[in-house]
Amino acid sequence: MKKKLNKINFSSWINKLILKKGKALKVSSIIDVLLLLLVKRSKKNPFFIINKAINNVAPSFIIKEVNIGKKRDKTFYIPVFIVSKHNRRRIALNWLISFALKKKGSFVDNLALEFLDAFHNKGLVKQKLDLLNAQVLEHRSNLKFRWK
Repeated sequence: MKKKLNKINFSSWINKLILKKGKALKVSSIIDVLLLLLVKRSKKNPFFIINKAINNVAPSFIIKEVNIGKKRDKTFYIPVFIVSKHNRRRIALNWLISFALKKKGSFVDNLALEFLDAFHNKGLVKQKLDLLNAQVLEHRSNLKFRWK
């Protein structure tokens, strides 16, 4: 059974990632404006856009740094498969929020643009995912060091 993303789940995710001091009213207003912007710009269900955007940029692998050798002097980068779908979505949402925070201007506008870009498989987050996938392919020969 697939768990759908609704406003309550989405607001709790955003609350954990954006605001560390728990300003729930501010998060609620950000989410309301974000949903309105997504409806205005795309004429589609905003939760469909959010789900699709997060699934489009969710990474399947991460790169871990492991020191190997008698003196632990050699550093290898090892691709590790992310098993949990929750962790994939968390990383993707974290990337979307961090790139929206880096841009100048209104955070809500930038977040809406990042979600729409990710929905259309474009944007900075998709470039980061492509870069990560290139690194995974580059370091795939280091998989033998995964358990050390």
